[in-house]
Parts: sequence; structure tokens; C-alpha cells
Amino acid sequence: SEIGEGSSISHHVVINPGAKIGMNCILNTKCLIEHDVIIGNNCHISTGVILNGGVKVGNNSFIGSGTIIRENIELGEGTIISAGKRIMGLPLES
Repeated sequence: SEIGEGSSISHHVVINPGAKIGMNCILNTKCLIEHDVIIGNNCHISTGVILNGGVKVGNNSFIGSGTIIRENIELGEGTIISAGKRIMGLPLES
């Protein structure tokens, strides 16, 4: 895992292998950052957020408390998600 300069990691945050956190990010208490997640610069990941494997978060984004984002979802630059959302995207192809 990589964590950029100026980023702040709060208590009980889990960052799994292959994750990359940009510069000047805030990861609040009890976030779960799963394998191969990429978080851009200047992002705020609020309390209790779950980013499943392969999620990409664009620069200057905010993800509200308790949000869960399904694996392999890509969020563009400046994305704002309010608290408690479930971002599931399109169904996986079989």
C-alpha cells in the first residue's frame, strides 16, 4: 500500500494490500479500504466508509459516512456522495 504526503489516517482504519492513497487525503475512523483501491489527491473518506476491491476515487472527492461502494466502481473527479449510500453500479457480467 502507498499513502501520499500530507494524508491523515484516523483510528481503526484498515488499508489492505495494493491500495494507493493520494496526497492530502483524510481517511476517518473505521474506514475499510480494500485491496487495489485507488484514492486520488485531496479526498475525504468519512467515518465507516467501505471501498471494496478495485474502487477508484477521483481527485477532490468526498464520500459520506457509512457509504458502501461495490468492487470495481470508478468515481470521477469531484464526486460527492452523501452519508449512508450504497453504490452498486451495473450488475456483474457472468
